[in-house]
Amino acid sequence: MPLIDYVPKAALAALVVVLSFSLFNRRAIRICMQSTRDDALVLACTFVATLLAPLYVAIFIGVAVSISLFLRKASRPQLVEYGFDEGGELREMADTGRSRPIPAISIVHVEGDLFFGASELFRTQIQRTVSDPDIRVIILRLKNAWHLDATSVMALEDLILFMRDRGLHLIVSGATREVYRVLRNSGVLLTLQEGCDRKAGESNLFLSSPRNPNLSTRAALLRAQQLIGSDKARIRIFHDANQGKSAT
Repeated sequence: MPLIDYVPKAALAALVVVLSFSLFNRRAIRICMQSTRDDALVLACTFVATLLAPLYVAIFIGVAVSISLFLRKASRPQLVEYGFDEGGELREMADTGRSRPIPAISIVHVEGDLFFGASELFRTQIQRTVSDPDIRVIILRLKNAWHLDATSVMALEDLILFMRDRGLHLIVSGATREVYRVLRNSGVLLTLQEGCDRKAGESNLFLSSPRNPNLSTRAALLRAQQLIGSDKARIRIFHDANQGKSAT
């Protein structure tokens, strides 16, 4: 073993370099560089960090960049306004090419995470929708909304009060059991249901139905019609595949 002391350090360095090349996975690197810009950015930042800082620091930097990019993406929930096509099916307004069947009612579908990072954007986008002078009721579909936390629930409560001060109404449809539990435990459910005659069966919250997810939106639409005193939407609007006919 003492003979190792006579091996030139340059030769040992070359050996380390050769061994390090065996750790490269060209296919994995190509996938990271070509999949998305975020993946390429994480790889580039981590690589540069390994040249400028100790290895453990470079790993932390790479993880931090990855988390930051994920939070940026997750904090942008998608809000899409829905309408009905000629067959009575729910479709994005951009796909139907038509205006709202009832101008006073807007159906907004929320897709994505509603944690603290997305709460402000969520509230701002809904308030922008409310700026339409024709709108009196917004039906908020939360079927594909996940991870509600205290911040997002407070944003929802502020939105309810914001609309109520302007004589407008907000109805939640397609809520999952998790969403219902969060609203109930936080007390925001009481704010949402304020003004409803619960003994008469009135409600501003409609849970998602596993059998037909659109049934909750149908019930919410009927409730919205009740609030504005309209019956214009008493037509075929939802198709029940199990029964082979549309619900009215």
